[in-house]
Parts: sequence; C-alpha cells; structure tokens
Amino acid sequence: MFFEALNGSADKSFVEDPIVEIERLRLAEHYAKLELEQVYAKALTLMSAEYADIFKAHIMLLESPDFFGAIEKMVKEQKLSAEYAVEVVAKKLSDTLKNGEMLSPIDDIKDVSECLLRNLRNEDFNRIATTESIIICADELVPSQVLEFHKSNIVGFCLIGNKHSSHVPIIAKALGIPAIIGLERPCVGCFGKNACIDGQAGILTVDEN
Repeated sequence: MFFEALNGSADKSFVEDPIVEIERLRLAEHYAKLELEQVYAKALTLMSAEYADIFKAHIMLLESPDFFGAIEKMVKEQKLSAEYAVEVVAKKLSDTLKNGEMLSPIDDIKDVSECLLRNLRNEDFNRIATTESIIICADELVPSQVLEFHKSNIVGFCLIGNKHSSHVPIIAKALGIPAIIGLERPCVGCFGKNACIDGQAGILTVDEN
C-alpha cells in the first residue's frame, strides 16, 4: 500500500519574556540531545560505525554555536518564539550550503531542527504504525526517519525530484530498504493504492484500479 508523507512549519510569533523562552529552549535542547544520542546508539546496532557517524554529526550540530547559539541569540535579541527562531536559523544555514551544492548537511540541519521542534512542542517522533506493508513517497525525508523504518511494515520509499542528499539512500541501503531517489512524477492520487517498488531498477509501479 502507498502512503504520502506531509510536512509542516511554524508561524512567526513573538514572546513577552525572552528569558523564560530561552529556558524553554534550553530544556528542549537537553531532551533533543538525549533523543539524538538514542538515535546514534540505535544506528550503531544496525550498521557500521562509518554509516552511524552520520547521526553522531547530528549531536555535534545541535551543540554548534552556528546552530543552537544563533537560535538562542535570536530569541534573546528579537523576542521571537523558539519554534520560529529554529526554523529561521535552519533555513539560513541550509541556504548557505545550497550555494555550495552541499546537500547532505542540509538533510542533517533539517533532521536536527525537527528534533528540536518536536521537543519544544512536546511531540512524539512521527512514527508510522500500520499492519499493512506500505511504501512511503515524500518530497523529502531525513536520515532519522529512514532509521525508524527498520523492523516496521515499511517496505520502501521514494523521494520526488533530484535535489536530495546522499545520506538518505546510504542509510536505506545499510538497512536493506528499497529506495528510489529522484522520482520524476508526483504521486498525487496514489494514497492507499497497491504498489510495487524495484529499488535496483528505480521503478515504482502503482495499481491504478
């Protein structure tokens, strides 16, 4: 069965007391680090240290002055909500890397920023619970999402378009999950339909009936 993944974003908002907001941000950073450490530990049990180090880099990014330090500064000086500051800083870093065509770190930034946002919002990781075997199709996925597919009923995934990093297919390959990167046509209207994925040939076949 076919499944489409969706994404969301934070609205621009301000806070009255930036000190309180920074305390909330630092608490979320604490729990985000714990979550990233758990992801890294899980990766080490499923793949070689060379591949798992992708997730170790996420912990380093979270602690980086260019990331968390910039978010904290924005909250303090501009009185922006922590959620919005996270998205602004993540976008600025990503735009800088896009100019140099460094796509893999962009996925890392998205992964870490989504982890921090989840902890700011007290949300659980977006796991997919299903009793059927499904193929996920999305505009973008990050490495930690692919890692969550292990030992689930997700049998493959497709990314639309060509602007994707090498990290996602690397993690998929390490986990033995078929993947198609750079699917040309949108998967509109395919949700819930029977489908077949051939990762080696790069073919997704959807039953139109």
